[in-house]
Amino acid sequence: MADSPEKPVTVNELGDFVAWVLSKENLPYCWPTAENGYSGKDLKNAKHKDCYDCSGLITAGLYAATGKRIDWRANTNAQLLMKKSQPLTDKQAKGKACLAFYGPAMNMINHVMLVLPDGRSFGACGGNSAVTSPEIAAKKGARVRYRATHAYRPDFRCFRAIPLEGEWPKK
Repeated sequence: MADSPEKPVTVNELGDFVAWVLSKENLPYCWPTAENGYSGKDLKNAKHKDCYDCSGLITAGLYAATGKRIDWRANTNAQLLMKKSQPLTDKQAKGKACLAFYGPAMNMINHVMLVLPDGRSFGACGGNSAVTSPEIAAKKGARVRYRATHAYRPDFRCFRAIPLEGEWPKK
């Protein structure tokens, strides 16, 4: 599995990443566990297909957009994803697609969302470690969805660049 891009990134990868992530709207949230085959991470052995946890949605999107070159699906949670991504100031993040990270402290990141250029955020949310199947997700309303802004949670910590180059939407 690659920990960093091994060849130059194409201009279309960022657009492909955003389009792939947005195509997952309304799929159920699923926290990965050994019992469910790490569902939520888009892995072959997953018991439940087409469901995601927050970092699983982002890392599966990177995998799909890069033609399988960046594969952080099995070993990257929100905390590690933040560490692998370039920091952005609020000014740098404004008007571009980027990632937003959340948690009680910078060393305790537990959630990630995609932020769109219009300021809305998008990702797998509404679940926690008790939401381990699509059935539980449906009962709790945990799914991949839009939020009006990255500030929908009070524990927002930082923005980071998506580890791809290019523009979205594609021009």
